[in-house]
Amino acid sequence: MRPAGPRVLATITPSGNRVVEAVTQAALRDRRDILPIFSRIAVHGAADPFSDRYDLEGMLRAAELRAHARPEVIQWKGSKGGMIGLDHDRDLVARITAATGIPATTSALALEARLAARGPVRIGLVTPYTDATQRRLIAAFAARGWEVSAQSHLGLSDNLS
Repeated sequence: MRPAGPRVLATITPSGNRVVEAVTQAALRDRRDILPIFSRIAVHGAADPFSDRYDLEGMLRAAELRAHARPEVIQWKGSKGGMIGLDHDRDLVARITAATGIPATTSALALEARLAARGPVRIGLVTPYTDATQRRLIAAFAARGWEVSAQSHLGLSDNLS
């Protein structure tokens, strides 16, 4: 049974990210029926000690803490799954759901679902990333059949810039 009050949306985000909370709150500013709550995992600066996978221990700990608030869903709002492969995201959401009993998703899986519903797609891609990271992301999207027909990136190498 869901507690009375607004529906709770739990988000996990990289610790150095200064955008997710503000964007989420702005997107939900007219939705008094949804309360966004946030947790962070250690990802900051230019060095990612888990460059080709997730810090599952950190993610699960963050998800367990968010589960204390009884959200309807727990979501990972990071773009890493787009580069390392969505199988990592599928594994992550399965682990979060198994550990907490709460459905989970990721921003990359949500994007995949939206694009799959539209059929063949061409997308524009705007990121803060470096040339190498942008190329990796475009290649990963192309492997899924998503044509990046326009792109722009800032060349930033850390998530604090």
